[in-house]
Amino acid sequence: MNFFQKTIIGIDFNDYYAQLVEISLKDGKVILESYNRTVLPLEVIRHGEIVDDKRFKEILVSLLSTANPKPATSKNIAIVFPSGKVFTHIFKFPRNLEDDDIKKSLEFEAETVIPFIISDVYWDFTILETDDKSKYVLFVSITKSIADKYCGMLEDIDVVPLIFGVDVEALKCSAISQLKTDEAFLVIDINAFSINYLIIKNSIIKHAFSSSNGAIELIEELSKANSS
Repeated sequence: MNFFQKTIIGIDFNDYYAQLVEISLKDGKVILESYNRTVLPLEVIRHGEIVDDKRFKEILVSLLSTANPKPATSKNIAIVFPSGKVFTHIFKFPRNLEDDDIKKSLEFEAETVIPFIISDVYWDFTILETDDKSKYVLFVSITKSIADKYCGMLEDIDVVPLIFGVDVEALKCSAISQLKTDEAFLVIDINAFSINYLIIKNSIIKHAFSSSNGAIELIEELSKANSS
């Protein structure tokens, strides 16, 4: 938790709802200060992209001011982007490859798995695990146009987008304190437009996979199966 000194707000966006938590660091402990969740009217966010700028900003202001048990007042914001707009992949590199060399390699390797050129996305990576021969690297990206739109909306209401987050890491952080470190666990997160799968062992993401078939498609398929 060394990415902030006092207080930060995390906001998670979806086509159907937005939710936030405000947390602070006190005496080495993470404290939940405020939380809120609101249903989004149709066509404010469509397939992870903001389409109604004015209404979106009004909802953001309300989300902060009506948080429980008190308004969320921190100016620093961590954004968890809609999972349907985030591209992740785990690459395998030789164990002796240094971080700088991994970064240079990813600039080329990433374009083999994402439908964009690397200059059109914001991206980062983290080393998940190293064994005798290999390093396993989690690559995460989002298009600049989508990220810039969310950041612009937040800046317009006088808050500061400080951290970009994705569901893969958010899921890991939310589950890690509840999992036994010596066992492997499958974590499944079902969203409206995507389903995320994680296998975690020893506090490390072993595998991560996202499907663009979300809860809506799942419910429709179950309905068809039950009616046939």
